[in-house]
Amino acid sequence: MASADLIKPLHGLRGLAAMAVVAHHLSPLHFRGAIGVVLFFVLSGYLMGRLYLIKDFGVREVWRYLTARFARIYPLFAAVLITAFLLNSYAGFDVFGLQPWQLDRHLALLGDGFTVWTIAVECYFYLLFLIFWYLSASNRLGIPTLIGVFVILATIAFFVDGRINILRYLHIFVLGMIVARISTEMPDRLARYSPYILPVAAISFVILSALPIDVYGNPAVVLVTGALVLGSVNAPTSVVGRALSVAPVVWLGEISYGIYLLHRFSQEFVERLTGSGEKSWVLFGLATAMTLVMATIVYNFFEAPMRDFLRNLSRSLEARFSGTTEH
Repeated sequence: MASADLIKPLHGLRGLAAMAVVAHHLSPLHFRGAIGVVLFFVLSGYLMGRLYLIKDFGVREVWRYLTARFARIYPLFAAVLITAFLLNSYAGFDVFGLQPWQLDRHLALLGDGFTVWTIAVECYFYLLFLIFWYLSASNRLGIPTLIGVFVILATIAFFVDGRINILRYLHIFVLGMIVARISTEMPDRLARYSPYILPVAAISFVILSALPIDVYGNPAVVLVTGALVLGSVNAPTSVVGRALSVAPVVWLGEISYGIYLLHRFSQEFVERLTGSGEKSWVLFGLATAMTLVMATIVYNFFEAPMRDFLRNLSRSLEARFSGTTEH
């Protein structure tokens, strides 16, 4: 399967996950938008597993991994937090529930404000992933081991609390790694069954999002979300796979990080404009349109350029350091 065919459905899933969160916060629909966050976490686990578990574990590889993750996540996160701090402090806004004295805590990935708490959890996973990567490079992390770790962590998740406690969510990321390993090691078998897995997973995903359940701790939600990623990766030419691969949906995935972080600003602007804080289709329509415009602008003029700049800087530092050590 070509890499482009592989990435498109995943971008589509990421875009739909972001829009699920937006709809939950802004529309009058009643459903568990947090299921979109679960999907984000599974996708992160899958992508880290697919991209890195096949690589050697060394100083250079870890340096490239950490700088790539930092460049992908932190610049927009920091810019959004600082903007929220300024608007909350000087314009009377209330974005993320961020109080002025909490900025440094959030920038240090210790804050648990609305929406942005997930970025702290994501970064904790990136650090813990180094352990999984090391074990994989040492041939000590096969599929059975990962499944065992998943079961243990899923059990632990029932007994822990705290919005940014990584132990509440680590099993979700691990499931993404399991999907990556299964997809790599059993492609022929999955290609045969995934066209049937995908629609069942998609329908189950929608049904579960309508139920009053704790999506993070519910095994059915986590497994269905994992099946959705598994099916999307291995059946990109199926009906659902093609739907996830159409250009507008793929573009939503491309700007999904901005959508996820910026829709709270749009919500605040539109609520002030309309004078109403109630969820409505007017709020949803106006705020979504504003979010998509902002996310597109931010992606083109800040997120992508900053990511490329930091990655190029990382390569320059790596080359300079390598040159120094060789002499």
